[in-house]
Order: sequence, then C-alpha cells, then structure tokens
Amino acid sequence: MKSVCVRLSAISGCFVLIWILACNRQHTITSQEIADAQTIAIENVQLLAIVKDVLDITQKGLLTEGLLKSNNSTNQHTTYITECNPVMTSNYTNISHNGDTLTYSGTITMDYGDGSACADSLKTPKGKLIDTFFITIIDSDINGKSPSVSCLASISFENFKNDNTSLSGTLVSQSVDKITTFTSEDVRLIYSDGTSTSWNGALTYTYHPSEHKDDDHWIISGSLTGISRIGTAFMTTIPKEIIYTKSCQNIDRPVSGYVETISNGTNSVTDYGNGVCDTLYTITVNEAAKKYKSAM
Repeated sequence: MKSVCVRLSAISGCFVLIWILACNRQHTITSQEIADAQTIAIENVQLLAIVKDVLDITQKGLLTEGLLKSNNSTNQHTTYITECNPVMTSNYTNISHNGDTLTYSGTITMDYGDGSACADSLKTPKGKLIDTFFITIIDSDINGKSPSVSCLASISFENFKNDNTSLSGTLVSQSVDKITTFTSEDVRLIYSDGTSTSWNGALTYTYHPSEHKDDDHWIISGSLTGISRIGTAFMTTIPKEIIYTKSCQNIDRPVSGYVETISNGTNSVTDYGNGVCDTLYTITVNEAAKKYKSAM
C-alpha cells in the first residue's frame, strides 16, 4: 500500500509540474508582442499630448476673441502650440442676458495654414481647428467671487496636422470652471505612412491655479479604448493622474503619473516620472523598461 501511495504521489507531482510548465509557456511574451505593446503605449502618449494641445488652442481662441476673461479658471501658460499665431475668424451671437447670467454661442475657426505661423515653435500645426461652442457665464462679482463659466463645445478639424500626425473626427468638450472633459467621436490620429489610431473614451483635464503662476498645473485622468495603428484593440487607464506643470522652463510638460495599457493580453505601463522637469518617460513591458524622449 505504501508503494502505491508513493507512485500516486509521484504521478500527481508530474501532473502539477506539467501544468506549471504549460502555464509558463502559455504566458510567455514574445519579442514581437513586447514591441507591439511599446508601439501602442507610444501612441497613447501622442494621443494624450495632442488632446492637451487642442485644449490649449481652444482656450487661447476664446480668450483672444474676448469670449472668456483671463482668470483662475483658465490656463495662461505658454505652450509650444500657443506660441503660434493662427488666423482667427469668429461668428457668435448673444443669446440672452438675464440678471447676472450671460449665454451665447458661436464658432471660432483657427487656421494655421501651411504652418508658417509657427516657424519658431517646436511643434508645427497646419490646417484648421473649428470650435463650435455654447457658453454660460454667471458673474458673481457681487458676492466677491470670480465668475462661473461653463462651456459646451464641439471641436472638428479640417486637414489639421500637428507635426507629422493628422487629427480627424470630433472632440466634444464640456468645461465647468477649472474642469474640462473631452469625449471622442470617431477621433483618429493619422500618421505619415497612412496608418491610424482610433479611440473612444473620456479624458478630464483639471486646472489647479496657485499663488505663483509657475506652480500652476493640470491634472489629467480618464480612460479610453481604441484600435492601434497595427490593428490591435487596446484599453488604457490612468491609475495615477498625470500632472502637467509650468515650472519646466515656463512650458507645460507632464512630470508625473502613469498610464496602464492592455492589448492582446500584454500589459504596458508608461511612467511620466516623479516630478523632475525633463522630456523623458519610461515604458515597461514584461519587466523590461525603456526610456523615451517626447517632442515637447
């Protein structure tokens, strides 16, 4: 009986070993899968950056046209994108003025043409960005408070290109004072080789003013899904909010936070750092970390 038990134990041990080895083989990530995960993570970095550019462009347009007042609910930072001087045309109507509440709507078109308006900028936008908006301003100065501003906007693009990446589709922007949320409607990033990344989801940008303008910062949160330029579906979340700060040579840059992306069963983590002002971020796939330099 003892020898039978020993044999059964040995057989059971073999089955366990075979199961463990099979699981290890099942979860082995190939070098191609690692490369694909890195590519998709880089696409997400570009996506987050270009949506931030759209936020900066539309805010500058509203401020330049006098549709918003400069106050702590708007970001007055210099960014590479706002150094440019597009041709602006606007058409808006005062809908109603009831007591301390003003509402109006309209359209602003920001035309960057062939990019020559940005000759001294590190980014070179071209084409048009069209902002169709509805704004409500409640002037609370009588109570010693700043005006409350809300804005619902639909942002579309005509041959709009930021460096070598084109943007198509529609972004819906909803802002209340310092918080702006973008949702995607068939938005695509189109690359120079004809490939594209599509995404759906929502990204929220929260502005945090401070006593010293250099300490002002944006916090980015949200999640999205999409199809990468290599044809793979992905899901992205922001477990630790991304922080953009102006304290980096007077330019908005991401300095902390991280993003997690799952694609084809492979996880990647994009880490923006621990607050140091640089243009580096790290992508980790299967415990292999690689540093990258952004264009900002």
